[in-house]
Amino acid sequence: MSIDPTNQPFNFSDVSASRRAPSTSSTTAYEGPSVEDQIALAQIHNMVDQLISQPEVRESMVELGHQLLVENPHYPPSEVVEKVAQILSKAIRRQGE
Repeated sequence: MSIDPTNQPFNFSDVSASRRAPSTSSTTAYEGPSVEDQIALAQIHNMVDQLISQPEVRESMVELGHQLLVENPHYPPSEVVEKVAQILSKAIRRQGE
């Protein structure tokens, strides 16, 4: 199958030519990124560096979760346990059919 771009409603060869050719309508030359863009980029790099330097497992959060949830005799609430039991019961019955 051959597609002739000249028969198409949108001529893709025009797009590639416009990307290659410099615009003649603009009288100013591209001066590079603005100061604001450079500052924003530096901030992004800083945030990424901070994220990378974080440990994969934060021990303080693990300890907090242990204290708040695992050691709490009322967690999870009995309503949640009952609902999970119902869901599991239905799933097990469906598998047996």
